[in-house]
Amino acid sequence: MDDLAAPPFAETIEAIDQQSAAQTDAETQPIDPCAPRPFQDLPAWVWRAFFASWLLLFLTFAVIFAVSGDVWFVLGVVAAFAAVFFCTPLVLLRLTRRGKAHDCGSHVDLLYGRCTNIEAAIQIVLLPIALSVGLIAIGAMIPE
Repeated sequence: MDDLAAPPFAETIEAIDQQSAAQTDAETQPIDPCAPRPFQDLPAWVWRAFFASWLLLFLTFAVIFAVSGDVWFVLGVVAAFAAVFFCTPLVLLRLTRRGKAHDCGSHVDLLYGRCTNIEAAIQIVLLPIALSVGLIAIGAMIPE
């Protein structure tokens, strides 16, 4: 019974206090302005093509399949999820913006080697463009 009288959490609380003090010190250190920010591994036009190709896919869904109120509801839910999916990285980019821009260069280093910016752009936009073409083919086969 005497073991229950002593608080067993004293050491744990002290360890948590020390850990939070160490995290606070790490968070207040200045950020290296020469470190690359998110999305700087590719030029801005690649990211614009990325967003444009996904917008094309969503508009293709809307034009071909939005014939009833139920479909418009589903497309609204999808649009809300897409806004979260695409806007979260943009918000994170704005939060990590630094004064000095990073030169992205003409190559991108990938897991399997290097590729040019054009090759990376083709890989990024190939999926939504192929899906849009497939949806257009499906829409052409739908009887009126």
